[in-house]
Amino acid sequence: MLRPSLPYSDPDDPSIRLAYSLDKQIFDMNILIVVNLLEKKQPDLLHYL
Repeated sequence: MLRPSLPYSDPDDPSIRLAYSLDKQIFDMNILIVVNLLEKKQPDLLHYL
């Protein structure tokens, strides 16, 4: 994961902005995948979340 505290992370740098947005998209997709797997395998587990 990228951390904003890194000295070379300039928010105006387009490649760093792209990396941040890609990182967030991948993270969101991972959450969706995990939730979908939980629903399929263990529907009871979702009630505890």
